[in-house]
Amino acid sequence: MEQKTVVDTSLRELRRHGSDDFPIGIYRDDFSEFEHGQIAWHWHDEIQFAYIIKGTILVQVGTSEFVLKPGESIFINTGMLHRLVPVDEKRRELINSESDTHVIDSFVCSWKLAESDRLSRAYRECVAPLLLAKTDGFALSKEESQLLRKMAEQYRKKETGYEMAVKGCLCLLWASLVEKGISAARQISLKEERDLARIKDAMTYMQQNFSCKVSLEDVAQVVAISKSELCRCFRRVLKVSPMEYLIQFRLEEASRQLLSTDKSVTQIALETGFDSPSHLGRFFLKEFGCTPRQYRGRKR
Repeated sequence: MEQKTVVDTSLRELRRHGSDDFPIGIYRDDFSEFEHGQIAWHWHDEIQFAYIIKGTILVQVGTSEFVLKPGESIFINTGMLHRLVPVDEKRRELINSESDTHVIDSFVCSWKLAESDRLSRAYRECVAPLLLAKTDGFALSKEESQLLRKMAEQYRKKETGYEMAVKGCLCLLWASLVEKGISAARQISLKEERDLARIKDAMTYMQQNFSCKVSLEDVAQVVAISKSELCRCFRRVLKVSPMEYLIQFRLEEASRQLLSTDKSVTQIALETGFDSPSHLGRFFLKEFGCTPRQYRGRKR
């Protein structure tokens, strides 16, 4: 069964990472096991690091894009909308990962693992500046990437005292980020911050109403901006139009229902916002290279 990043209607990830007394989750993510071979748009309150094991990965964080290769890693700040997609390095295009050709280690943790007391000097001088710097994300150095690799090894072995070892690596990593200066990282402008907030609201509305008739004007009214400005926001951040995003979401929902239910293609088409089975089939063929029935037969 394919994995899926489970989110609420605001795209906030619902998965719990770690526990209250050890708030970190470290995962080996094989893109071939994810729905459509990618980690879809989402956000969470926790900070995240990602270390590339295999393949070339495009990491989109807000309006920023990073193309990372094996041995490279990235920091993603709290609350930032992001997604990770495999890239064909030769053709420089996005692909759906097959087999285990694209693999990463993901580190999702609360800042409390580094320093739990908001009143402490360590929090004020080391933790807060990074969390509050309005930085979306940035690539890490070779030395910082090696700390992540060491953290993953300690976490998986779970030898006596591994919690302290993992926390120690995280603190060293955090100290390195502070030492080289938060100012070295790209800061989000007020315009970008506003764009991201609008996009979250628009995506929430479309996900809540994807099965109904939804027009560009409907979405623009919800976000309280013009249709042209809404399109510019989506193009700047997601690189697609609002209606293209809505079609992609409907296709994802249709593909999920094809595999998890015995509903007819006609019923699925109408329940996911398409006018007819042929309407669904046309977009489905363009996106997946096969008809809905062929998709169901191949994946089951």
